[in-house]
Amino acid sequence: MNSGNEQGNKKISKKGTIIAASVVGALVVIYLAGSIFFQSHYLPRTVINGISCTGKNADGVKDAITSEVKNYKLTIQERGKKSETITGKDVSISVEFDDTLQNILKKQNGFKWVVTLFSPEVYESKSIVSYDEVALKQQMNQLSCMNKDKMKPPVDATLKEDKKDGYVIVKEDLGTTVDEEAFWKKLQDSVLNLQSELSMDKEKCYVDPKVKEDSKTLKKTLAKMKSLKDVKITYTFGDKQEVLAGTEICKWMKVEEGKAVVDDEQALAYVCCSAEEGKTKVQRYCRKIYELGYVPICPQYSFSPFLDDGDAEDMQAMRRMSHQILRRCRMVVVCGKETTGTMNTEISMADRLHIICTTLDGLSKIKENE
Repeated sequence: MNSGNEQGNKKISKKGTIIAASVVGALVVIYLAGSIFFQSHYLPRTVINGISCTGKNADGVKDAITSEVKNYKLTIQERGKKSETITGKDVSISVEFDDTLQNILKKQNGFKWVVTLFSPEVYESKSIVSYDEVALKQQMNQLSCMNKDKMKPPVDATLKEDKKDGYVIVKEDLGTTVDEEAFWKKLQDSVLNLQSELSMDKEKCYVDPKVKEDSKTLKKTLAKMKSLKDVKITYTFGDKQEVLAGTEICKWMKVEEGKAVVDDEQALAYVCCSAEEGKTKVQRYCRKIYELGYVPICPQYSFSPFLDDGDAEDMQAMRRMSHQILRRCRMVVVCGKETTGTMNTEISMADRLHIICTTLDGLSKIKENE
């Protein structure tokens, strides 16, 4: 009984060996046949100037390129689902065959045809396809997408106030402004390689916004502005106490390139200080305000070169002009340890005009909370 089983197993084993040997033999034959064939034909997945040359000989590739050039048309895909075309006739496209195709064929190793099934060989030759560069440039400039009057500039992602979340990110606007240098290069490459389509978006032919909604910097600024909105700064000048809310502070800020910076239009800071303060100390006040990112406006310092503080008429003119300047400022910064009658008048005026009053220490605290 065992002897019969052994004989049966031997027959199966022998049969399997024969099948395996046959498969290997067939594969060897196929490989050798392919190696011989690809000595005179282009390897699998060979591409020359955008034309698939797999299994073709040099003459076959010439015919394919000639046919492609004869009917060549490039479709340019633009933003807004628009498209425009440039034909081969528009740019006088032509073929000029030299030894390039034969040289590529000689360079290829027919025995590596199996390898190229997984790894394509791509070639680009400027000696095969030629075109009128001046005509192509003219065609590019005549495209609707190149009309500067119709180009929409890109807009960076930014922040806006939101009742529910405090602040939210506003998505960028890509716009339609063309990067002419990048577009020109991609246009030349497309024609040279006989590509039928050029996607301006995929090939990065537009000027992109500097800041997009996924910007890490913008996300950090969002968190900063949210926390700043909840800040409350209490400060005292004289016998008066004021609370500066974070919502007011946020009004002084704007977003540039993803970062929160003081808005120049909101940054004019009226320097309210005693006339008894020395020039050096007033300069220090102004310098500190400047370093904190604001524009110090100090009438006392500005008017002193041409107004006489001993002349009553000049002093009246100084107060009048100071009040005119105060009305144009976004905030009044009270400097010094004591407040004088003139300073209290300016503080009261700011209060009536709903102009924010703060102190130098208050501005420093705002900076700490940014």
